[in-house]
Amino acid sequence: MAPPPKGILFGPVQDWGKGSSKVLLEFDGEDGVKKIRQYILEDVTKWHLVPEFLEKGNKALGQVISNSRHLEKEWEGNISWEHHVSQLEKENREEEEVIKVVDGPSVERAIEILNRGIVIQDGSVNRLLEGFNFEHS
Repeated sequence: MAPPPKGILFGPVQDWGKGSSKVLLEFDGEDGVKKIRQYILEDVTKWHLVPEFLEKGNKALGQVISNSRHLEKEWEGNISWEHHVSQLEKENREEEEVIKVVDGPSVERAIEILNRGIVIQDGSVNRLLEGFNFEHS
């Protein structure tokens, strides 16, 4: 059995019951270089209670998953897409922003992030980790 991958693997969210998710967003920095910003969206299990989410939320979730799948297909690096994204996450932890998704404005912000996100972390142990022995910490 191969050793488990290092860092956090990303993929379509399969279990919103975990209560939070992490989204990476790519943007153009002042120097023209692509930069990564990451967000933790909390209280996602309660999004359905916020009317604004029902209008746009499912579409936004679909969009970030679509973005992620598209970029994964386009990936030509010398390491796996999951490992690459895991490294991006690790490198950008210090500037991570937490958003509690509890009302209209916070849902709107979360939807904007999801629409532009390049990957979304599955809050559950996703299929990429099946068969590995590991512990969460």
